[in-house]
Amino acid sequence: MVTAIPVEIARMIVGYVEDKKSLLNLSLISHAFRRLTDPYLYSDVSFLAPHKGRSDADLLAVAHSFLLRITSGEGHCAHHVKRIRLPAVAFQGEQCSSFQTILKSIPNLEDLQVHSSWWVESENTLNFRTFFNDPDGPRPIPFTLKAFAWYPHMVPLDSAGLEWFLACQQSLELLLIASFTLESSFRIPALPRLRVLDAPISCAKRLLETHRVTHVKLLGEEFLQLDSAALRDVVVCVTRIAALKELSAAIIGMRNLECLEMDTSCSSIPNTLSQINAFKCAVKLRHLRFFPNQAIPQSGFKEWFEEDPWNYDDVCDAFDSLPQLVHISFRMRSTTFLEYCCFTRGEQHPVKLRSLRPGVSREYTEWWTNWIKDYVVVPFEPEDIRMGYQGDWLGVGGRVLNNQSQEDQIEAVEGSSSEGSSP
Repeated sequence: MVTAIPVEIARMIVGYVEDKKSLLNLSLISHAFRRLTDPYLYSDVSFLAPHKGRSDADLLAVAHSFLLRITSGEGHCAHHVKRIRLPAVAFQGEQCSSFQTILKSIPNLEDLQVHSSWWVESENTLNFRTFFNDPDGPRPIPFTLKAFAWYPHMVPLDSAGLEWFLACQQSLELLLIASFTLESSFRIPALPRLRVLDAPISCAKRLLETHRVTHVKLLGEEFLQLDSAALRDVVVCVTRIAALKELSAAIIGMRNLECLEMDTSCSSIPNTLSQINAFKCAVKLRHLRFFPNQAIPQSGFKEWFEEDPWNYDDVCDAFDSLPQLVHISFRMRSTTFLEYCCFTRGEQHPVKLRSLRPGVSREYTEWWTNWIKDYVVVPFEPEDIRMGYQGDWLGVGGRVLNNQSQEDQIEAVEGSSSEGSSP
């Protein structure tokens, strides 16, 4: 006798299938399987080109196909879309009207990401208010976002239109704006639930002063425009082009700082590790992460502080200098998924951490996720010298254990010698 599996259990089982192709194959078995797989197939939708070669015509064809699927029947599939990733060219040309219809058809959208396109982008200014309004008159945006990320630097944005769009998204928890084209008068409206912020300091300063922003990304010079009150709630801070002196001064105001990422444009990894005591005021700092980039040393040659930039003794000394520090990680060269070489206090060997989600680009990563729990330990490549590291235990505790072990061995040898020489 065959017993049917309850729908709730079947849905949980399907939830463990992460491969979209496998989910698609399951959906073709029957109508029942399609109802089980659709929420997972459509929850995260990407229109980003996997490689060079996609044109506007290709994007238009994909948009038409997707629009047909989510609007067929009673439009149930449209309700499953939670995250959508679009290229900037989705807002130009013939495909613009298709994506207007798509975005107006997904009422449960929570995460909207707009990425740079490898092919030429329009010079026309994008006005979000015009994009979402109908010719017959203004209508409310159908979705309420929790996250909005705009990655293109040079696509012109209408400041008033963007202000209107953000004002309609009062549930935003994450805001990333990487545009260089916004007018100086642009102001981000009050967003009471905002926690993650990466935006030009001209409009981010007020939010940092009036909102409880816990995750922030800043350039070195931007620290000079902020006081301790603006940084008091920061738990995770990612910096770029920040001198060690400026950063250590800013950290004084980050009384809740737990995770810090810095690049190597102003200070090499060995130099930073040797001066790690400058962060002693960050009493809650648990994780220090390095983003290696190209730097020009005095010799004038470019070098990557990524191949094997750190000395293991320097890492050990850094743990000794900051007793509160638990992890020190170094970004590794990777393709799709972010990878880090991570040292943990008290552990003998480093491990390679790989992000559970693919990265956006080398520079733009989902740095607001949990730096440990949202990663998985994977083996080092066989040719990676870090795989065979046989150094001492890291941290004071490890050194004490090693020293104690050596003392015990000496005492044992001396004891056996004295016993052998006694009459």
